[in-house]
Amino acid sequence: MQSVGGACLRILRHFVVRLRLRRRFWGRFNFAKRMQWQAVLALLQPASSDLVCDIGCGTGTFTHLMARRVFEVHGIDIAISSLGLAIGAERPENCFLECADAEHLPFRESAFDKAFSICTFEHIEDDLQALREVVRVLKPEGTVVLTLDSFSYPHGISGSARERLFKKRNIRRLYRLSKAVHWVEHCGLTFEEGYYLVRSPMSDWFYRLRVRVGYARSLLFVLLFPILYPLAAASDRLLGSQEGGYILVIAAKKPGYTPMLNGECSPPCRPQEAG
Repeated sequence: MQSVGGACLRILRHFVVRLRLRRRFWGRFNFAKRMQWQAVLALLQPASSDLVCDIGCGTGTFTHLMARRVFEVHGIDIAISSLGLAIGAERPENCFLECADAEHLPFRESAFDKAFSICTFEHIEDDLQALREVVRVLKPEGTVVLTLDSFSYPHGISGSARERLFKKRNIRRLYRLSKAVHWVEHCGLTFEEGYYLVRSPMSDWFYRLRVRVGYARSLLFVLLFPILYPLAAASDRLLGSQEGGYILVIAAKKPGYTPMLNGECSPPCRPQEAG
């Protein structure tokens, strides 16, 4: 009887582990995350010889996908619980994951050809210091692509629902394109391109529904992904607002020289605080 109970326990433990690991891949079926990933690929243009850094890799979904395209990718995240899912999953030999603070990256200067981050900087206490760290670890002429929470879609989530969402996700600040340009340039980067995602009536409706039901854990949304993603992307292209969106995408490049940065001065224009 004891052996039967032990066998059942092992089966249950195996099921739980597989379920936890499966959660790591569900980000691929999040239409907003997938839109961000496609934007990152288009602007970063990863090559097979690139060394890439993923800041705020979370459960490692997009770190693993990037590893298929580049020579080597290093993902960092401060959340041990999320990183545990990433480390627990089988990963390519050229994919490395580490628990680290974005404000103090554990890499030498000019270590990476390119860097990217998917909705991370809005959670960091000192986003200016974190971006300076990105500049430090990038090689001259290196490219960085950031996606950032903006919530500037004119008819988007507002009021108490917005406040609850910010509190739940620990969103410290929001980003608008004009201010983000000053932000990246102040850190020594050259702004290249910026635009909004999730910026149309249909993608707004999908996003609201995602917030209500808990997208990442909803099997229904995973099953509907083949329909939701193309509809949201097409809606943004055809009916997208130019005034704002839920997510801002920024691409910038480190110059061939490193300008002197004054760590004591404040940026001329900081992203607005959430609230």
